[in-house]
Amino acid sequence: MRRELLPVFMLVVCSLAPCRETLAQENKAESARSFNVTIVEARLSEQSVPSEATAEMLWAMLRNSTQADWIESIQCTILEGQRTNVKFGRTVSVVTGITESQFGQTRNLTEKSLGTGVSLTVELTGEEIGLMIDYQASRFSSDNNGELPPPEVESNQYTSIVKLKLGMPKLLSSTPKSRLMVLIDSDTN
Repeated sequence: MRRELLPVFMLVVCSLAPCRETLAQENKAESARSFNVTIVEARLSEQSVPSEATAEMLWAMLRNSTQADWIESIQCTILEGQRTNVKFGRTVSVVTGITESQFGQTRNLTEKSLGTGVSLTVELTGEEIGLMIDYQASRFSSDNNGELPPPEVESNQYTSIVKLKLGMPKLLSSTPKSRLMVLIDSDTN
């Protein structure tokens, strides 16, 4: 009877080894802190932004919808030390020309990919947070409703590692067309 149980016992012992590694990874993830990350890309009129504006002042202006035109806003919860990717977009057909033949006119179309993607990793280092961010966005600069010439595509890309304080907004980039800001808070859930 003991000989019959030996192969079963060996099978159970051998299959537990990979489970120990998985459990160790799960325990590490459970002990990691989680953070709420808010990323905003918005337009602010230059005349409404004082030259001495701080990141906190800009964040307050972004929150006030009468002073800002929000382009993109992403909110997500991430675990410390774990890479998080968020991407949403669409593929659209754009008229690039018109071909005339004996059968009539035919529109020449090409496809454009538009959307926003962000990759984030957060590390707590003492009093500060280290944020590794790769932000990419593309959109039409204007509507053209299928007319020629095709619309221009605006794009914004920001890749960096920055340090910031928990609960304090940080200006990541500022261009004539938009500002990119981030705010990280502790996840209280």
